[in-house]
Amino acid sequence: NYLSNLPIDKPLFYGVQQRFWIQPLILTVFILGTVLGRLEGLASQRVKALPQIALCLSVAVVAFQIHSNFPTQDESSNTYVEEYGRSILAPMPNNSILFTKGDLIINSVRFQQSFL
Repeated sequence: NYLSNLPIDKPLFYGVQQRFWIQPLILTVFILGTVLGRLEGLASQRVKALPQIALCLSVAVVAFQIHSNFPTQDESSNTYVEEYGRSILAPMPNNSILFTKGDLIINSVRFQQSFL
């Protein structure tokens, strides 16, 4: 994306950039949910089965989204950050001190030190 300052041709930086563009969407969905909730409250006074219909429709929409998007969004086999942290620590001698800047470097190195 031209608004970000990361080179998105690398998969690791592209993944970081994707996470930050979700934040404005959360506020939009919250506002939309609040408005739809109020509309449902007004409409349920006239149609008694509306809450059950809305619940079934919501569950169906969520199930459809999961079914259609999970194969392309599954990152369970992604090892980019693990490999990145390993490549930072590999050339360093034991008991050395590493000065870093940035959450990606710090978190990948901490992961390597803590869990592997």
